Amino acid sequence: MPRDIALNRGLSPDRQTVQGFHVLDQFNGVDATAITAHLPDVAPPGSAWAIQGSAPAATPNLSGNRLRIQDNGDGQTRWVEIESGEADCNIDLLLYMNSINPAWGGIMFRGTVSNRWHFRVEYESQTLKLYDPTGAAQSIAFAAAVSNVIRYEVGLAGSYVAAKAKNLNSGLEKIIENNGGLNRIATLHGVSTRNAFGNGASDFYEAFAVRAR
Repeated sequence: MPRDIALNRGLSPDRQTVQGFHVLDQFNGVDATAITAHLPDVAPPGSAWAIQGSAPAATPNLSGNRLRIQDNGDGQTRWVEIESGEADCNIDLLLYMNSINPAWGGIMFRGTVSNRWHFRVEYESQTLKLYDPTGAAQSIAFAAAVSNVIRYEVGLAGSYVAAKAKNLNSGLEKIIENNGGLNRIATLHGVSTRNAFGNGASDFYEAFAVRAR
């Protein structure tokens, strides 16, 4: 990450990690298990996945040791989120774009009751976008195709956000930076999806991690 200004900062005594993770979920479990009934590999005591946004057509669930978020295809952004207990962290996620019209999948981070950040590849426009909590977006061209795998990384330190996406098939890598400071102490992070053209039933997410800086 550029400007990795918090790399060597220690955790305060009230911050909990397990082997360097605040949250780790490899989505292992019985197929069709609802995400809300699934426990992450690592999470703070009492933390659990919650579905947010307008109601989905079907409950996000496990499939082949991955997460499947099923969209209504109505253009609404939906996500699942979990309390990490940490605002300044690194967040990782893999997106497998396997459907005919891939979901606009990515990371939701620093959520509050009323607003959140979203970082995702928007397939139809071939762009990478970082949405701040006001809904304003920073955008950069990003080439992706059906069956591509996208690795997302978001680094958070105070007011600074560095959001990176890499197409693991083509090697294309792009970074969007923001220093707006919005929601800088919020600790809800998760997996975000929007799809206006299909239901996203064949798009999958893997290896969600909120790592200590």
